Amino acid sequence: MAEIANGGGFVVPIPPEVTPETPAPVDAETVEPWVDLILKLTDDEAFYQEASRRALEAGRIYHRETLAPRYLEFFEQVAG
Repeated sequence: MAEIANGGGFVVPIPPEVTPETPAPVDAETVEPWVDLILKLTDDEAFYQEASRRALEAGRIYHRETLAPRYLEFFEQVAG
């Protein structure tokens, strides 16, 4: 997950006992790291702005202008 975020996101660990099969909502202690992060993004403008900047920068690798030449090069090599 961290690799996909490319430095532009947050990876909050999920305890191993929380799975898609977990039958009930998790307790407050389990989600506390997520809530803390959300509150910090809401309450700390500088933290939010820096996180936004990093997310925008990290997302550039998926822009058409970045990907199109790489796909073109790949398929030209395959067709080669």
